[in-house]
This record gives sequence, C-alpha cells and structure tokens, in this order.
Amino acid sequence: MAVPIASIAWARAEPARFLELTTLYHPPDPPGLTIITSLMSNRGDEKDILAGAQVVEQILDPVLPAWRTEIPDSRVNRWCRHREAAQRAEAVLERDGEVRARLGGRRPGPERVGDASLGVGRCAAVVAERAPA
Repeated sequence: MAVPIASIAWARAEPARFLELTTLYHPPDPPGLTIITSLMSNRGDEKDILAGAQVVEQILDPVLPAWRTEIPDSRVNRWCRHREAAQRAEAVLERDGEVRARLGGRRPGPERVGDASLGVGRCAAVVAERAPA
C-alpha cells in the first residue's frame, strides 16, 4: 500500500518537534550567583512535552514496536528513551525507500530480526492510517 507523502511528513514532524522540546540544556545562573551543578533542564514546558509524548508514542509504537523494552531507560532525564526512539523513528520514516531499494528482497523481515524491525512499509502504512486527514 502506498503511503501518502503528507502522512510521512506529519509522522516525521511530530518527533522532530518533540526532540526540540526535550533538548537538554544548563539553565543560566541567577544574577549574582554561581551555581555548579550537573542538573540539566528540558527546553520545553512540561505541559507541551507531555502532550508531544502522547502523540509521539502513537507514532513510535507501529514504527518501532519494541522501543519501550529495547532502548534502555536513563537516569539523566525521563525523556531520554523517548528521544532516542524518536531519532530512530525519524531515520526509519526518512530512509524507508532507500533501504527497500538497496536491499530489495534481502531486507530482513520481522521473523528474522525481531519486533523492532517490523517491515517499514507496514509501519509507514500504520502511521498513515493514524495521521489526521
């Protein structure tokens, strides 16, 4: 089944926005104080990050079905697992055509590699089904 480009663009844009919101940075010190810490904060508001995570998880689940178990959790930030999965999903959605063209029929299927490599064409089709009209 062919996937409309608009759906792929939407599915790629949502993780990209989530990655922007969850970028880690060192907040500036208050005026007149110097604070030495390894504490880092996310760029976005918690409310926006939570809303973005809800959408991104729905994209990640069909694209990388085992992302919750295969990508290790991190003590650095609660969103590190989501960030890595979003980066991987962007690559899958962006390069699906190239992978299919270069590997042809030799592309590993889910039965040989595991759930994380669910056929990309099928994943993209599922994402397209969930995309807003």
